[in-house]
Amino acid sequence: MNIQQTAVDLDSLEPLAELGLQSPSPGFLAQLPIAIHACDAEGRILWFNSRAADLWGRAPRAGDDSELFCGSYKLFLDGRPISRELTPTAEVLRTGTPVRGLEGRLERPDGSHVWVTIHIAPVFDEDGVLAGAINCFHERIGGRLEMSDARSDDWMRARDERLAATYEHVGAGIVEIDRDGRMLRVNQQLCRLTGYTASELLGRTIFEETLPEDIAEDRAQFSRQIAGEFDRYSIEKRIYCKDGGHIWAAVTSSSIRDAAGKFLYAVRVQHDITDRKRAEQALAWRMEEQAALFAFSERLQHCQSAEQIHQAALDAITRALGCTRASILLYDQADIMRFAAWRDLSEAYRKAVEGHSPWDRNETRPAPVCIEDVARSDLPDDLKQTILNEGIQATAFTPIVQDGRLAGKFMAYHGEPHHFTPSELDTALTLARLLGFALARLAGDEARRLAERDAQQLAAIVESSADAIVSKNLDGIIQTWNDGARRLFGYSRDEAVGRSITMLIPSDRQDEEPRILAKIKAGERVDHFETVRRRKDGSLVDISLTISPIRDRMGRVLGASKIARDITERKLAERRLRESEQRLQELLDAIPAAIYTTDADGKITYFNQTAVEFAGPDTVARQRRMVRELEALSPRRHAVAA
Repeated sequence: MNIQQTAVDLDSLEPLAELGLQSPSPGFLAQLPIAIHACDAEGRILWFNSRAADLWGRAPRAGDDSELFCGSYKLFLDGRPISRELTPTAEVLRTGTPVRGLEGRLERPDGSHVWVTIHIAPVFDEDGVLAGAINCFHERIGGRLEMSDARSDDWMRARDERLAATYEHVGAGIVEIDRDGRMLRVNQQLCRLTGYTASELLGRTIFEETLPEDIAEDRAQFSRQIAGEFDRYSIEKRIYCKDGGHIWAAVTSSSIRDAAGKFLYAVRVQHDITDRKRAEQALAWRMEEQAALFAFSERLQHCQSAEQIHQAALDAITRALGCTRASILLYDQADIMRFAAWRDLSEAYRKAVEGHSPWDRNETRPAPVCIEDVARSDLPDDLKQTILNEGIQATAFTPIVQDGRLAGKFMAYHGEPHHFTPSELDTALTLARLLGFALARLAGDEARRLAERDAQQLAAIVESSADAIVSKNLDGIIQTWNDGARRLFGYSRDEAVGRSITMLIPSDRQDEEPRILAKIKAGERVDHFETVRRRKDGSLVDISLTISPIRDRMGRVLGASKIARDITERKLAERRLRESEQRLQELLDAIPAAIYTTDADGKITYFNQTAVEFAGPDTVARQRRMVRELEALSPRRHAVAA
């Protein structure tokens, strides 16, 4: 029978596809006039007939993971050798799209060749999930035939188009640059990230699009990459957007070199990490605020004079609010606000603004006043000019209240326009409360009233805190429980006080409490300890703990105070970044091309799954053979593999 004259259409495979992947009887397979084999969803060969073995020139091992997709010794499409991962069967299993009339050339183990026409149908289970594929192929007598329904370049073109679409729509910005850093090609995602069109970016350098403070490090690394010191580096930097803003990006720059190792261009993959950076910066800033408050509170305990209190307050203000200059003004006996302490302010400026107050002396609930841009404020022109001449462009007035009465203010100054966030204002008010309390303690003449005021103000600080603040004795029994703890953990004060702190600790972390108590008993402090705690409803929450020993007047440790902060948002940002990186890794592994990188000594530093399967098991000898085989490919293919 002349197989070439047999009209084979993909529709003739439908009855077999409907039967699923169950193995037909040997008699049935032997009667088929065409070669046929079936694979499961992973590409393992399930069964094949003798005609297939004849055309392959070999009998593959059914079910063997090393015999995936096709039983041929070698397969050529469009004159090019194709690895198993790039065979039409592998493509059908990846996409679920059938293949019709594809021409290819099989090479047998004995070196002989045969032209075949291939038809492949995907097989779906009853739930519509791709379960495998059935491949029918038959010999073309007389070599390759050019037919309208047998154009292998259509399949190759479709695959290339899919790769191009992936390049354009992958969830990361991609740019190709020459040795001068000029952009040669960008994808749509990069355009979306920056707001620029491709035509606006092409020809510009990556350094023009980088914030000045981040250029030097990137340029130094890129110069070393071009010089061949390494072929890949990663950096985090800020990139300008068209709207005038910027994004944070995690950039990985990879060299593309020719067969001789000459640098051709670099491919830079850029992930938007702005949200992660903002979360990290917000958390770092909040932790710095917390540290400044703790340091100030602890330092106040040892202050014996107004001067010591003032200097401690100025240190805390500049640290917690991120400014370089600050001042404290207090009412004198004539009810005039005068400078009591300052940091980096001229005498002329102090004389010009002394006595000014945005509140009435008898105001009972004064609120902070912020001037975020002095030049655009409605201050009197002469006062505005005095402030600007001092190099101050933003300032905040925070009231200091003592015994329920306005006692003064402290000022925080910025050399640039500055937006004062609610968090900053809360911190400023807490600093003012602590400062007011310290001044009251120093000026008080009744120890009992002083102690009561101390307790009341500290309680107010604790209760107004957004963080969970808890104290416990040395047995781990909860003594105090603020409203922040109720919001974070779900237990009311009555439900928590008197119970062991271990009620918040998951069973797999019970060993943490003995270690914490041991440190506290030794007088040590635990700073920013990240862990997991259990709420009343059973859910888990990521927190950052700061734990300090509580001492009596003799210095003996009586218990511990804990401050717990919810870090769920930061953890979520980190998880999203990891997932983004994982998606990129999965994309590289899914690309139907061998991809690997080497260091300057030629040692393989990374390779994807396709490269492993292309070269065989990843022993040292086979990795070296893989390098030799990849280097022997055409320059274009080598550029992709590199």
